[in-house]
Amino acid sequence: MNFETLKHKIETATKKAFLEIYEKAGSEDLYAFALYSDEGAMTVCPSANSLKHLEKTPTNDITYYKFEPAEWKYEMQGADQEFNEISTLLREELDKHGDDDDWFLDFQDKLYETCVEVLEKLKQENFFTQITGKEVFLTFTISDYEINSKYIRNLISRLNDNSYKAEFYQWMKSWGIYKPIQELQNLLDSDKTITEQDVYPFAVKPSTRELTYQLLDEYNKTDLFPKEFYTIEKAAESNLVNWLVYPTELNAFPDELEYLQRISINSDEDDDAFHYEVFRYRINEPHWAAENGWMLGVVGPYYNESLPYDYPAATFSRTDSTTDKVTPEDEALWVHQNIFLQDHS
Repeated sequence: MNFETLKHKIETATKKAFLEIYEKAGSEDLYAFALYSDEGAMTVCPSANSLKHLEKTPTNDITYYKFEPAEWKYEMQGADQEFNEISTLLREELDKHGDDDDWFLDFQDKLYETCVEVLEKLKQENFFTQITGKEVFLTFTISDYEINSKYIRNLISRLNDNSYKAEFYQWMKSWGIYKPIQELQNLLDSDKTITEQDVYPFAVKPSTRELTYQLLDEYNKTDLFPKEFYTIEKAAESNLVNWLVYPTELNAFPDELEYLQRISINSDEDDDAFHYEVFRYRINEPHWAAENGWMLGVVGPYYNESLPYDYPAATFSRTDSTTDKVTPEDEALWVHQNIFLQDHS
């Protein structure tokens, strides 16, 4: 697909949609406009909202209704024919490539970025503000899809040089993603100079280490993350600790945890390998798993080119896999075959 041609079509449709909505609802104080797609990359649709409609929404979560395109009054309205034609083109292109996953992921990324670029271009041209005479909140979203918070933060920054940006960032805090390290996030949001020394107390604890790196990454400040914790072993330790605390697992942090070794499993398809980091851990009374003694935990796979805080897709632990019964090699192989390969078959 020629994405430059597609970009032109989306831009034309976006302009027409906003003008149609403004003609119909300009007196309602339009304040927001969005483009959105879906996880299957089969559609592009517009959405808009007005302050008048916002007054009718529940007051207990007004910010959600203010910034969530799925809740806006003029969702899927404007330039109907143009957006339908765009969606038809997308589906035709998808049909040509069937089950080619690599092609699809590339196509999906390009479509999403094209939508953002259209909004960014129109923002830079002051298209929306010239029509309304006021600031307009702009965003792009993907229906029924969990979007990475760093992506959202960067997206809002790209599309908004207005008061809505700060308000949206404040709303993001309420999501609770970084609640365990709220003190650090408050520092990042302040005008204070932050050093590695400020970050260290959050990075040294396995329970908050991974989250700390993710927060710094979201703020583009990973240079503040202590180098001694920027290793796959330290990242895997944190990932396992936070996996074990899930209610469906230990529902608690382990009292002791030790790194054992890396187990590498060769790939049949290329020269790369699947690398798993294996730990042993135990928990004290009165926890129900205390009687098990040392149990094995596996984190991975990592690859030859993996960075420390890349997402490991198969973190797992069986509390009956104790060190006196199962070897690290056997446990890593079991996780690879029964968790990773099953999920990616």
